[in-house]
Amino acid sequence: MLIDTKRSVLMELVQFRAHKGLFLIKLVGALEFETSAALATITSWIKNDRTINQVVIDLSKATVIDSTNLGLIAQLGLYARQNHEHLPVLSPGVTPSVKATLSRLELNQFYRWIKEDESFDYLENKLIRFLGPQEEPEKQICDRAIEAHELLMSLSETNKTEFRSVIAGLHIEKALLKAEEHEDLHEEVHVGARLQELEVNQPWSDKMARQNLH
Repeated sequence: MLIDTKRSVLMELVQFRAHKGLFLIKLVGALEFETSAALATITSWIKNDRTINQVVIDLSKATVIDSTNLGLIAQLGLYARQNHEHLPVLSPGVTPSVKATLSRLELNQFYRWIKEDESFDYLENKLIRFLGPQEEPEKQICDRAIEAHELLMSLSETNKTEFRSVIAGLHIEKALLKAEEHEDLHEEVHVGARLQELEVNQPWSDKMARQNLH
């Protein structure tokens, strides 16, 4: 699932600012599966900061948002709606396809939407740019994607149908990663056993070598 209005030359860009209990998140450019770490990290920050009482997400400059990031947006909206003093706010921008996808996936139930005639101003130079995506284990990315899609599936029967095959594929990928880890561990044990054999046999080899010299 991709919201793709106009492919941007910008890579995933996450900006944020925390000020007087409000946490503002601005998503710019293309946000895809492999680069979901930034939004996941910010979600973790918000959940662990009791001074925050409102969250605002600005999607007006986002060009591509995949279903993993959409699930994270839903996750953050659900948490904020249940735990903060003020309703979370979302600015979907004016692009019809973005707004349609958000509504179709039922994400609109978690946020109060900024209306087109409603002002939503903030100082761009006050925003902090989140650092570029960090390398992380594939299993961690896979687990995050599974959690995000499971939340999307829980929102409606339509979502359940739409993402069933995605979830199945992610679980297969997770199983393959686990198998690869097991193979790597088995190889390490096997190599360790060979090294241990060499150490055990070395005195015997030295003894045999000395015997052969005489």
